[in-house]
Amino acid sequence: MTRIRKRTDDNTSCYKIGKMILTLSAKQVFIFSALVGGVLATSNMRQLKKRHSGDELEVQKAAAADNEVQKAAAPSYHGPSIILDKESYDEGEDITVSFSVGRPNDEYYSSSDAPSLNLDFNYPKWKIGLFMRDADPQGGSLEPIVGINLCDAMNCDPNDLNFETYTSEVTFGSQFESLMNGHWPVKLNDWGQGLDAYVLDTNGAAAIGPFEFEMRSNEKAKPKRKSGLSKYNHADKKDTSRKHTGINKAANTAAKIHQTNGLVSSVNGPSHSKDTKTVNSSDASLKKNTISAEKKEYQENEEVSISFSLDDIFKDEDKSKWRIGFFKENTRPHGGDVAPIVSIPICGEKVCANTVGTTDGQVTFSRKNAEAIEGSWPINFNEWGNEFNVFVLEDSGATILGPENISVLSNEYA
Repeated sequence: MTRIRKRTDDNTSCYKIGKMILTLSAKQVFIFSALVGGVLATSNMRQLKKRHSGDELEVQKAAAADNEVQKAAAPSYHGPSIILDKESYDEGEDITVSFSVGRPNDEYYSSSDAPSLNLDFNYPKWKIGLFMRDADPQGGSLEPIVGINLCDAMNCDPNDLNFETYTSEVTFGSQFESLMNGHWPVKLNDWGQGLDAYVLDTNGAAAIGPFEFEMRSNEKAKPKRKSGLSKYNHADKKDTSRKHTGINKAANTAAKIHQTNGLVSSVNGPSHSKDTKTVNSSDASLKKNTISAEKKEYQENEEVSISFSLDDIFKDEDKSKWRIGFFKENTRPHGGDVAPIVSIPICGEKVCANTVGTTDGQVTFSRKNAEAIEGSWPINFNEWGNEFNVFVLEDSGATILGPENISVLSNEYA
C-alpha cells in the first residue's frame, strides 16, 4: 500500500493498493494498518511454525536413525548354547565347538534342561569336554576324554568374568595339541561311536549340553554297548570316582559275548541279553545269556532276588570280583565309568572263594546280607527314584549282562 497524496483539509489521505486507490481518514488508516499487520503476523507465524515442525521432524528422523545405528553396533544377547560344526567326524578330523555361556541368571541354568545345578561361574576356568555317549560328567568326578580350557583357546584375560566375552569357538585337532588335555585323536575302538560335547564349569560339572555327535572309522569297530539316554540327571546328585578306565578290557569282554551269541554291534542300539538267542544251534554247549529278577515290582524294604546264567565261554574265568549292580533308570555302566548305586559279589556273599567253573547263580539284596552289599540298602528313593536297571558286571565294572528293569514301590511313588 502506497500513499499517493494527503489532504489536510479533511484530514484524509489517498492510498494505492495495486490498481485500487483508497481515501482513508486517520482512524481508518489505523484500523486498516492493524488488520494488514495482523494478517502479515499470522502468515509469518504460520511460516515459522511450519519451519519449526519441519525441523522437529528432521530431529526425530535423525534420532531414529541414530538409534538404529546403535542397535546395529550393539551385540545381541547369546544365551547358553553349544553346537558343533558337524554331527559326524572321521577319526583325527578337527572338531570345532561353538559356544556361549550366557548370563549367570539366565533361566536355562535353573531349568530342568540344565545338566547341573550350583555351578561356579568363574568363566575363565570353564572348558569344553568330550565324553562317551551318555557318560554324565557327574559334577566333575568323571574327566572328559579330552578337554580344552576356554581361556587357553581364546587367549583371554584370566580375570575377565564378563559373560559376553565367552561367546566363541574352540577346535580339537592335531595342531592344537598344546591346548588339549586328555586323549587325541578320539578312537572309535576305544570310546565308541557316539560322543557328547559339554561346556564344563570350574569344577568339571556339566554346565551346558550335551551336543551329541558321532565318530567314523575305516577300521572295524570292536563291539560296544551303547545307552539310549537322551537327557541327563543333575550331576551333583551322583558321586563316583571312576574315570575313563578299563574300556579296552570291557570291549574285549563284550567281544566274547558277541562272538558267542552273534549279537549285532552296539552302534545299532542296545540289546537285552536275555532276549538274545544263540545263532550256532549246532553247538549244544552254548546257552543264552540271561539275567532276570524274581518279579518286576517290589515293595519298599522287600528282598530283591536276581538270577543269572552265563555262556560257557566264561566258565573257566575267575569271576570272584564280578558283581550284580543296580543303576538308576536309563543309566548304564559305560565300561566301568559309572559306579552302581548298590552292588553285591556274584556269589551273593561278601567274598567269593571259588567262581571258576560256575556259570549260573542267584543273589539277594536284603538287610540280612547288608555286609555283602556295597552301597546303602535299601536304596534312597529321594535320591535315585524307584526305577532301576540291573547288570552283571565284570571286575572293571563293565557290562557282562543286562539290563534287567525293575521298580520298587513306595508311598512316594504310589
